[in-house]
Amino acid sequence: MNTKCCAFLRILAAMGALISLGVGTAWAGGPWFVSPSGNDGSSCLAPGTACLTIGGAIGKASSGDTINVAAGTYAEQVVIDSKSLTLIGSGAGTTTIQAPAVLTNDPDGAKTVVLFTGPITAAISGFTIQGPVNGLNFGIYVRAGATASIHDNTVKDIRDAPLSGAQIGVAIEVGKSPDTAPVVSQTGTATITNNQIYGYQKTGIAVENTGSSAAITGNTITGAGPITTNAQNGIQIRRGATGTVRTNTVTGNAYDGPTSSAEGIGALHAGSGVVIQGNIVNHNSANIYAYKSDGVQILDNQVSGSATVDQNASAGIFVGSNGTPSCCGGSPGAYVIGVTISGNTVRNNLSGPSIQSDGIDLAAVNGATVTNNT
Repeated sequence: MNTKCCAFLRILAAMGALISLGVGTAWAGGPWFVSPSGNDGSSCLAPGTACLTIGGAIGKASSGDTINVAAGTYAEQVVIDSKSLTLIGSGAGTTTIQAPAVLTNDPDGAKTVVLFTGPITAAISGFTIQGPVNGLNFGIYVRAGATASIHDNTVKDIRDAPLSGAQIGVAIEVGKSPDTAPVVSQTGTATITNNQIYGYQKTGIAVENTGSSAAITGNTITGAGPITTNAQNGIQIRRGATGTVRTNTVTGNAYDGPTSSAEGIGALHAGSGVVIQGNIVNHNSANIYAYKSDGVQILDNQVSGSATVDQNASAGIFVGSNGTPSCCGGSPGAYVIGVTISGNTVRNNLSGPSIQSDGIDLAAVNGATVTNNT
């Protein structure tokens, strides 16, 4: 009896070991941890055995995993390639991804701090992502069909040192149109929420190319203007891309140069149906600017104080075309169609070819609905 009992107990112990092994294997899928005092050779499965670099943790992780990053500064380029990961910093005030002094080009030949690429659904929150570094193209770049949730970050100083007139330096880029450097055609999708964006060279948020889209909500985007160095833009949706732009605060994109013009929120050659709603937009050269973009809806915004220094275009709300068919997904015809401008508060703006008071300007627009603006 005793022999049988002991054998039975040994079997139970072996089964317990197998169960423990199974639980350990499941846990080895994360979450992962990163710390300035870590080591990429560690397991990275607990704060006390954290990785040293974010890239080290990404290399160990699998799709669906979460990477928790402790407070500190990480001088590296972060690439999330073909893995659907969630990166969580300890807060934008304490956790920084710093562009290294020497940058490696991404697959498009651009210099990028954080790259989302491939058929993934990923997220990043709780970081400051920053330059400056000469030749820096993008703070965050979403390409090759990737989908990214970008929320509660600070993205700053994505620019040359010092800020130059080079047409690069976009804080958040979703997709890419081949009409500017790098000359590639890419698509991406993003939800961009509650970020602080400033110190960029060219644009705060750009959504580009047919097939790209973004929901842009609750961000604060601050330009350096008025400046003579570069014609900055707060938010642009362009070249066939679509999106919604809601409850953002966009200010200070004002240009005092001889050519070009700056804008707060823009839809340029955008896909049909861009929605610009509930934003506070002030002290930009053109506060809201829609060009050759059918079906744009400009609703319930507070628009004021368009910059007086702009030598080319200054308006509260401008919607228009140059009299040729609208591009990239819009309906054909000489004029922009399907436009609604309603419920906006528009104050103290300069005015161009205005048909409305106080800076609501329409040019080559067919059948716009313009109602209840004050």
